[in-house]
Order: sequence, then C-alpha cells, then structure tokens
Amino acid sequence: MSALIRHDAIKLKPTTNEDDFIKFMTETCMPYFKKTYKGLTRITISNLKDQKLLKDATAPGRFIWVSTWDGTEVSISDASFNGVVMTSVHEAATKEVLKKLGGFGKRTVAVFSTVD
Repeated sequence: MSALIRHDAIKLKPTTNEDDFIKFMTETCMPYFKKTYKGLTRITISNLKDQKLLKDATAPGRFIWVSTWDGTEVSISDASFNGVVMTSVHEAATKEVLKKLGGFGKRTVAVFSTVD
C-alpha cells in the first residue's frame, strides 16, 4: 500500500461561526473518523493514519482537513468515503457526520500520493 494524503478544502458559509466549526471538527468529525477508519481489519481497503485541521491564515473561513492514509487512491477519492472499507457497515453514520459538516460550508476533495 502507498501513502496517500487527502485534502478536504472547506469554505465556510458567511454565517458560520468559525469556533463552532472548529469545535465540531475536533470534537465530533475527526474523532469519529479516527475511531471508524483507523487500523487494519478484515474489511479495510484503506487505513487512516493521521489527520489535522489547518486554518488558512490569509483567508477567513477557509480550512483544509488533511488526512493521511495507507491504501489505494481510488478507495479514498470518494467524497463520502464509500470506498474505504469493503462493506457499507459505516455508511449511514459517516453520511450523517458528513451531512453535519456540509452544514458549515462547501467541501472539495483532492487526493495525492507520495512520490518515492
């Protein structure tokens, strides 16, 4: 498996409070993904290694949620993380977390692989 880096760029809605967004990411979203997608199991296609939330210092309301994975590019490129595991066991809960995230603003996804 190759090391992959996923960037979820998030542009907050003008009415969104940044502190509320940061609290949601650090207390709900990122812990959920750590619990759900970190570690190898019998159904794992890609394994979450680490994640960070970055705030754009020059543009208010812009963030990047960076996650590092072991796995395949195609498995983590879906905006809903549908390809990360071989079953839909986490699909409903993940969809709910991402729906709440979407309430804060617009999210776009880019996946990069490391060059060895």
